[in-house]
Formats: sequence, structure tokens, C-alpha cells
Amino acid sequence: MNSAPLKAEIHAEPTLRLVTSVDEVASLDAVWQALLARSECHPVFSSHAWYMAAITCFVDVSPRVLVLSQQGEVCGIAPLVWDAGTEHLRLASDLADYQDFIVPADSLDLARQLLDTILTSGAGISASETRRLHLAGLRQNAVVTRLMGKAITRNLAQQECWYADLSAGYDAFLATRSSNFRYNLRRAQRRAERSDVRVGESRPDQLAPEQLPELFLRLHLQRFPDKLFSRAEPQAFCRALLPGLFTRGLLRAFVIKQRSTTVGLHLTVQGRHSLAIWNGGFDASIATLSPGKLLLDYQFKTVCRERLIAYDFLRGDESYKRSWSTHHVKIGGFDYATLATGR
Repeated sequence: MNSAPLKAEIHAEPTLRLVTSVDEVASLDAVWQALLARSECHPVFSSHAWYMAAITCFVDVSPRVLVLSQQGEVCGIAPLVWDAGTEHLRLASDLADYQDFIVPADSLDLARQLLDTILTSGAGISASETRRLHLAGLRQNAVVTRLMGKAITRNLAQQECWYADLSAGYDAFLATRSSNFRYNLRRAQRRAERSDVRVGESRPDQLAPEQLPELFLRLHLQRFPDKLFSRAEPQAFCRALLPGLFTRGLLRAFVIKQRSTTVGLHLTVQGRHSLAIWNGGFDASIATLSPGKLLLDYQFKTVCRERLIAYDFLRGDESYKRSWSTHHVKIGGFDYATLATGR
């Protein structure tokens, strides 16, 4: 009896396509989020929702999503945009502190295929846009950073990112702080109690998600009336993005209430093993009560209670971040000239 010869297994070559329409980006939601869950990227800053809000709320930004597929499965995403205002081909949003290519954990070869395609103006990316490639917000362990290797010099300004290691618990953390730090914290807590001020977390069943952007903008703009969120586009970004993240538990609202009125707010994003403060604000009426100290202390206790390991202050070298932190790292980036000449 003759047996038919076994056919050699055929492995399809990876395919790359460039997505440039908002509708097609919207259709990637499920596969994007599934790939994100397998990656080491930040679950909020690299989320499909964050990217969609960026391309729909900022008029100068248009999608340039490079999608890598193998045997019909999406296995790599470079979430780029073309910014007509700065004339940069860049990662999605300056409002996201940590950015990266989205690939399964430890899949540098897939990230390399994405980067090579960009640098060689493949898959429909124009050479003129490639020359304006500008990758910022890259952590030291980002796949793009690891891909470039130690020989590459970062030529975009680096920024400090401070964080507190809370893996040993709240009491162990507090013991590392100065006696002056602990005294000022206790004093702030006593003053808050005398002023009928309470700190807690508001969840979606207590604070309607659609009300969160307005609460944030009202409190934030009292403190920073002339900065980023005074502009229409960042405000639209908040209204488009925050309610959904809040509903899904990826954005958390820590509040200060005086009697029944919310007078202070920290919005934090949920990481894989940490909380990170994204933005906040407070009413001028409680400025003398050290609202930042009160909110941070409550959040540190929350991190420890939930057995997370860190509280992340994201980018910025403000003195209050240093006073609450135990470590820091740097984020930076590369532009086309470094990428093209250093490989």
C-alpha cells in the first residue's frame, strides 16, 4: 500500500500593512487589546482607546498604524501618527508618558520587523515621513530601546521618572522617610480631620463616569488655568477617553471631600503591578491643608493593601515627587538621524 508523501509544513511570511483611516483603526480594537495583554506595554498608555482619542481629538494628528500579521494573526503594532503641526512621524500621544511598539513579551524580532519597515519606508510609509521619525516616551526596558542596543546614543532630551518601591509594605516605606516628612504628614492629617476633610476613592457606582472629565477639568484648571488643559483639544481628549477608562477600572479617581463636596482629585492609571498618577487638581479653598500629601498617602496605602509593588510618578522632576520616591529611571527617545546612522 503506497502512502502519499507528507507535505512539508508551510509557514506563511509575515505581512505588513499600513492603516491610515480612523474607521479601520477603530476596527482593530479587539485584536489590539488582545495583543496588548500579551505585551509588556503600559495597559493604559498603549491602549486602543488612548490611541483613538488622540487621532480623533487632535486635528493635526492622523493615523499611521503599522500592523504585522502572521498566519492571519496580528502579532505586532507600531502605533504611529503623522503630526502635521510638528511634521513628525511619532508615537501616538504626548499625553502618554510611556510609549512603545506593541509585540508579545520578549518578541524583539517582531519589533525589529516593524522598525525596519519604517526605516526603509516600506508598507506604504512615505520616505518624507520616515525622515521625520521621532520616537519619544521610551522607557529603558521598552522594546524599541532594547532593539537599538547600548551603542545608540539617545539624542532626545531625557526626563526623570520617579517612583516608590512599595513591595515591602507601607510601614517599611514610611520608615525610609525623614522624621520631618513623617511629622508633616501627621500634621496634615490632623488638620484635615479638624476641617472635616476626608480622603477616599470614588468608583463608577459612586461617581458617574460621564461626570469625571468635568470634575477633573474644573479642579485642574483652578490650579493650572493657563496650561495644557485650558485648550479645547486636550479637553476633548479627556471627554472622549476618561469615562471609558474609568468604567473599565483602568483609570482610578482618588478624591478629597469636604462634607459632601469633592474638592480634590488625583487621576491614576492602573499599571500591571503599579498605580501611576496621571493628573489632578484641587479647589483653592483647601490649598493650605496639603491636599497632595493627603491624596498620595491614601494611594500609597491602597497600593500596599492591593499587593501592588510600586507607585509611579511618571515623568517630571518636581521636588514633591522626589520626596515621596525611592528610585528613579529615565525616559527618552530617538529621531530618524540617530536610528538611521547608528544601526
